[in-house]
Amino acid sequence: MRSVKIQLFLISIVTMGSLGAAIAFAIRSFSEWAIVGISLGAGALVGLVTVALLPALDETKPEESREPREDAPRNHTPLPESVVVQHGIAEVLSKMSDKFAACQGDLERKSRDFDFLVDFSKMMTTTPSEGKLLPFVLEKIAYHVGAKSASFLLLDKRSKELVARAVTGSAGGLARGECVPTDEGIYAQVLGSKRTVIQRRGVRSRALARIATPGDPEDVVGVPLQVDNRMLGILMVEGKKDGTGFTHGESEFLGYLANGTAMVLRYASLQEELTKIFLSIVRALVQAVDARDRYTRNHSTRVSEYSMALGRALKFDPDEQDRMLFGSLLHDIGKLGIPDHILNKPGKLTDEEFEVIKSHTVRGSEILGHLETRLPWNILPLVRSHHERWDGTGYPDRLQGASIDRQARVVAIADVFDAITSDRVYRPGMPLDQAIMEIRRGVGHHFDPNLVPVATSLLETEYKRVAESIGLG
Repeated sequence: MRSVKIQLFLISIVTMGSLGAAIAFAIRSFSEWAIVGISLGAGALVGLVTVALLPALDETKPEESREPREDAPRNHTPLPESVVVQHGIAEVLSKMSDKFAACQGDLERKSRDFDFLVDFSKMMTTTPSEGKLLPFVLEKIAYHVGAKSASFLLLDKRSKELVARAVTGSAGGLARGECVPTDEGIYAQVLGSKRTVIQRRGVRSRALARIATPGDPEDVVGVPLQVDNRMLGILMVEGKKDGTGFTHGESEFLGYLANGTAMVLRYASLQEELTKIFLSIVRALVQAVDARDRYTRNHSTRVSEYSMALGRALKFDPDEQDRMLFGSLLHDIGKLGIPDHILNKPGKLTDEEFEVIKSHTVRGSEILGHLETRLPWNILPLVRSHHERWDGTGYPDRLQGASIDRQARVVAIADVFDAITSDRVYRPGMPLDQAIMEIRRGVGHHFDPNLVPVATSLLETEYKRVAESIGLG
């Protein structure tokens, strides 16, 4: 019966390890000491219950357990019971220690994965443009999984080819913008199955050899980028820096990241399509505004062209350029509220009439204010402030210096330049050289002194380009 006791006691310890590990996985958000404490406590409880039952087991067959078996070997000296117990405990504790170590390693990895997912979600919301998002995210993914190289390959809508939009690491010299075949190797497998494919080292297709790192073939993981079963491309990850292969858990984790990236890419694509539709509507509206004033036909379009050229020269980011585009096109939308007899008056305006004309800045911001929550960009300050002056003598709010919206300061230069170079019924437009001199004279009181040098250096080129493509006023 003592052997039964020993077996039951050892079973209780094994149960302790298994139950403890299970609880540890279930409460992985706790601290390590809490995990160890709960695991040992649960195991000890099982052990105590088992040991408490041992006396009852002793009483079941007392005589049978004490009589030696007749067929037992007579020349064998059994080990002391204490030694057997100690060896058994040592063996099981060793296994339990290995389980705890594996559990702890898995928890640490999952904790790192969780932290990365939190950072990843922030990246998705704070880095919206594809050009910035993909390289940044790819670097983070490669570093997190310890990959030697990685790439985002997106399907081109027209050619249906895979195009490298972002590359990190060696990647066999694959350059951004380069195309790779879609009908060979792992690419064809991923696109065909729409599932993650792991190609183990030593198995390499001709297509994959193009992006192979130097030396022996490495494990390669191809993860589909898809939304609603629509393929957008592939995330390729190649070669572990530590020489090991990619695990099933790592490939699953890459799948989560690929899904998140695909959703953001799809959102960006939809936003781009909506922006194009919105721009078409705005251009139609601008034509309606400019058509009311026979002296300033195409004025808004020319101002937009000059403003965008200045924005590019000033290194505005894509979002700022989009805001500039729509704001400059709509800067005079408030003229919809100006009576025709004032807007088209052939002679000089009276003071009262000029005050009505000046009100177009406020009227414009009020018109767009009804759409403020639906506009992709806050262009109201630009529309309202494009007649403010650097020295504070402008209108409608007499803002001064840097308190004026920066893009409104750019539009102010473009607006004046187009106005003075366009013909009016009461005067011809200024020649180009005189107009540029007029802009320079406005430094420090009308215009931002930091913007004028940039503007005057490119307005001559832009003036000629706009004259050829749009026509002058």
